[in-house]
Amino acid sequence: MADELALIWSSLKLTEEEQQELVLPEEIIQSIKLRRSHCIFALNLNDRSVNREAFKSTMAKVWNLEGWITFKEIGFNKFLIEYQLLSDKRKVLQGRPWSFDWHLICMKDFEGDLAQNEIIFKTEPFWVQLHNVPFAVMNAEQGEKLGSVIGKVHKVETDDQGCGWGRHLRIRVDVDINKPLPRGKMIKVRDKQCWIYFNKRYGGSSEQSSQDNSSPVQPKAAEAQKDNSGWSSLGAEGEATSQNTTVGDQKHGRGLTPTCQADQTWNSSELEASCPAKFHEGLSQQENIETKRKEIPHPSSRPLTQTKTPHLVFLIETKCSSEKMETIRVKMGFDNCFAVRSVGRSGGLALLWNSSIEVKVDTYTNWHISVYVKLPNIDKSWLLTGFYGHSNTAKRSETWQILKALKPAPQVSWLCFGDFNEITCLSEKYGAAIRPYKQVREFRQTLAQCELNDLGFQGDKYTWANNREGSNFTKERLDSVLGNSSWIDKFEDHSVQHLATYSSDHKPLLITLQTKNNRPRKKRIFRYEAKWRTKEGCEALIKRSWEDIRGSKDKIGSTLQSLRNCKTCLKKWSKDQNKKDKATLQSKTKMLNHLKD
Repeated sequence: MADELALIWSSLKLTEEEQQELVLPEEIIQSIKLRRSHCIFALNLNDRSVNREAFKSTMAKVWNLEGWITFKEIGFNKFLIEYQLLSDKRKVLQGRPWSFDWHLICMKDFEGDLAQNEIIFKTEPFWVQLHNVPFAVMNAEQGEKLGSVIGKVHKVETDDQGCGWGRHLRIRVDVDINKPLPRGKMIKVRDKQCWIYFNKRYGGSSEQSSQDNSSPVQPKAAEAQKDNSGWSSLGAEGEATSQNTTVGDQKHGRGLTPTCQADQTWNSSELEASCPAKFHEGLSQQENIETKRKEIPHPSSRPLTQTKTPHLVFLIETKCSSEKMETIRVKMGFDNCFAVRSVGRSGGLALLWNSSIEVKVDTYTNWHISVYVKLPNIDKSWLLTGFYGHSNTAKRSETWQILKALKPAPQVSWLCFGDFNEITCLSEKYGAAIRPYKQVREFRQTLAQCELNDLGFQGDKYTWANNREGSNFTKERLDSVLGNSSWIDKFEDHSVQHLATYSSDHKPLLITLQTKNNRPRKKRIFRYEAKWRTKEGCEALIKRSWEDIRGSKDKIGSTLQSLRNCKTCLKKWSKDQNKKDKATLQSKTKMLNHLKD
């Protein structure tokens, strides 16, 4: 036994040859000085292995950099990230903390003399709220003292006079990721003890929060969808709101740093945002996608969903809470809903869809909702984006940055529609002052960079009118349906209609896609409609169908035959009646459009 231990011990010792040091010149470290300034180390605190390609493509898209970026895996969930531009590196470091798959991404500057196993991540900067702070202590100097209990303080949020008065004092401080945040600190001011408690927050400053709600890309509901492509800057807080409605609420926008507070819940059929496909009857299936806005729910919104029977509806400026949106979902007859709640009495987006199509939420902000859609009998899913351009001209370029960040890979089919609040040429506006061409050019350049093409339309050219009279009247085509070449190739037989509006100042858009349905056509069950008895001629028709039964000896046979006759007559009569009702509705709708013009 002793001999075996001695043999093992000798194998653990270095030989004399191995102990001889090879001294390398210090110039080696200096030779990489320029390149190392463009690099950082990153660690994703995830127990399971992160897909490098997914991590790279997702974070590069989130950061929206000017130059190129490379990722090299150097350990378990450890990466060496190199940036072409120093400005891109600074932007990423200043925007911390970041997360991928809802797990923190730790970052530190590149050190050339470290080996892979010597790279240690200890701290990450967070915004921390200090509560119950006396007003005399709410300043930069005392904030640094209090923050030093946690770690190195980078910034104390104060006004121009150096005061941080408010509900709490906010500091940006390095937090030790290996131990919990201290609960607080006891201080003493004028012989009075005061307990200050700490609360970690992940969003930007309060000034930025109040002024900017347009961070380019919002994290998807990754917990609900159970995949590893979720991403964000940390800051999600969940609260169940209803069984079928998922609500996102973006509150802490910070430049290109996506942050959120979201009320998120998915029922069992929505965990993958998909259900078994169901078809209407017919040899071909029409998939209708509708986008509408404003003043919902309005009685006029229900006829559209009933007569057009869309499978998916995108609503803009809902001005609704999550509870109200759930009520709307039920009234409109949809199975699922994803909503971005309004800020006060403005904004708000919602996407409603039926279980006949598969929908998987990808990203969202206050200005867009992006989902992957899979239609029946279509092998691959494609990206659908409902978009809302900023109504403030000065901030509209920010939403164009969001649109650019949403551009998928060339092989991904992409449909983008909504209210862009901008025109592509001067002829798309009638009345009032001429729109500055700089605005139009910027929008066209954005569409060109995104490789989006206008899909055209049927109906009235203009989708918005200010409903004023005389020289103040103006109308524009602010709402559009766009698609990249991959989507157009996939759905060659598509149409876009500008429908009549009843109460909103924007016309609804109806997108119809033709997809083949090889399932056998089912025979429709005949049912008597109670409303028929109010129609002229129905009662007389039924009486005539039963006249043959009089005087017949075979009462049962005659009754069955009369029922068949009645059924046949009613089916033919109801078909003719529906055509008349449809013609009347179209005539009145045409007259309404004529009067509005």
